Amino acid sequence: MLLTKRQFDVLCERYALSPTQKRIARLILEGKTTDLELCRSLKKEPKNIRRQMTYMLTKTFCRNRTDLVLRFWADAQDISPYPGSLKDSDPLSPWISPKKKAGKIPHPPKKPSRFLTPPSDEASISYS
Repeated sequence: MLLTKRQFDVLCERYALSPTQKRIARLILEGKTTDLELCRSLKKEPKNIRRQMTYMLTKTFCRNRTDLVLRFWADAQDISPYPGSLKDSDPLSPWISPKKKAGKIPHPPKKPSRFLTPPSDEASISYS
């Protein structure tokens, strides 16, 4: 398989795949791409496999099985194969400490706006 178990589990959780869809995705990543191979491995009807594939492709924004393999491989590059390393699955990981995942993201301080200061008497315009 192209991915580690951790990477695969994180991606399945990210895409909210059902247990059946996870098994199908694992088999596709292992190289079983035809409906007949998937049916024999999962002991399910071809109609069920096709329906689950449609749902899975919709969830992962893929057009076909090849696109699914490429999507999983590309998305796995952002996930560390080892838990607790600096390279995390969270795209905001540089902004959030590894011990505390909740909280606000630090933002740069705001610059004072020149439009919020009251106008001086010299710059005021009279319309009389």
